[in-house]
Amino acid sequence: MANIPTNHAHRAQLPEGYVPTGPGFDMVPVMAYTAALRYQGHTLTEPQWGAMLRRMRFAPQRREATKAKLSITYTAPLSFEQWCDLFEQLATEHVLATKYPHLQ
Repeated sequence: MANIPTNHAHRAQLPEGYVPTGPGFDMVPVMAYTAALRYQGHTLTEPQWGAMLRRMRFAPQRREATKAKLSITYTAPLSFEQWCDLFEQLATEHVLATKYPHLQ
């Protein structure tokens, strides 16, 4: 069997009892649809992950570590469902890093 790259889901580290909700989560399907169309059949490189996180205005203090983690975690092209899951996790991390830094 050939070496086929597989993806492992990126998971946000949630504090005990924290439930991610808010207005930013409403845009997840739109962002996932756009990313699925834009990157269809392509795996992102670490600089591309960094550019995407900057465009998303992802928490600056977490950007470098997240960029590196994403390039290791996602070694194959993502499906729409995987993009949705990823953007939900990134939105959760962003909210925790910017609005609740004391919970980390």
